[in-house]
Amino acid sequence: MARCAASSRATFVSGPTLSPQELEEARRAWIRRVQAAWYDAELKALAKDHPLPGRSPLIKLAPFCDDDKLLRVGGRLKHSLLSPNERHPVILSAASRCTALIIDACHRKTLHGRVQLTLGTLRQRYWISSGRAAIKQHLHRCVKCVRWRVASPRTAMGNLPRPRVTASRVFTHTRVDYAGPVQLRTTKGRGHRAHKAFLAIYVCFSTKAVHLEVVSDYSTDAFLAAFRQFVSHRGLC
Repeated sequence: MARCAASSRATFVSGPTLSPQELEEARRAWIRRVQAAWYDAELKALAKDHPLPGRSPLIKLAPFCDDDKLLRVGGRLKHSLLSPNERHPVILSAASRCTALIIDACHRKTLHGRVQLTLGTLRQRYWISSGRAAIKQHLHRCVKCVRWRVASPRTAMGNLPRPRVTASRVFTHTRVDYAGPVQLRTTKGRGHRAHKAFLAIYVCFSTKAVHLEVVSDYSTDAFLAAFRQFVSHRGLC
C-alpha cells in the first residue's frame, strides 16, 4: 500500500512547480467533485441510460457525460467549427464555491469586465445555471469594480441669469467671444497673400442666434470697428 502511494506521488509530483497536465487534471477532479455534489441524481441516471428526473434543472440542456466523466451540455452544435469546450461546455452549479472561484478567474482575465464580457468569456468553457445572476452577485462584491462604479460628486448649478429665461428682441442681451486665427484673403488670384484674422462671435442670450464679424487683430480699435459693424446690423444691445 505504501509502495503504491509512493509510486503515485512520483507520477504526479515531478518537480517544485506544477505542470500544465497536473493543473488540468486537478481542474477536472474538482469539477467532478462539484458535479457529484450538486448533480448526483443526473449522473446516476445518465450512467444507467435512464431519463433524467422530472424536476431536474438540466432537462433543457440535454446533458451527457464525456470520456472524462464530466457532465456537459448537449445540443445541436456537434458539427460546428467551434472548439469542443464551446460546443459542449461543462455544467456547473452557481451555488458552488468552485464556481465562484472560476467566475473570479474569468473576471480577472477580462480585466474586471462588465457582466456581458465576463459571461461570454465564461461560456467558452463552462455553463453555469443562472450564470448572469451569479456574475452580477460577484461583481457587486468586487472591490475594484465598486470603486469604479462610485458616482463622482457633482456641484449644484446656480440659477440662470434673467436675460437667459426672459423673452426679448434678438441680440438685446449679447455675449461675445473670439475664434481663430483664420487665414483671410481680400481678393482672388495669384500673388495675393493670406493674412491672419479672427472671428468675433456674437451670441444672443435669449434666442441663441449667432452673428459673425471678421476682426483684423486683437487690438481694441479692431474690436470696436467690428462692434460698430455689428450694431449697425443688429441694433444696440
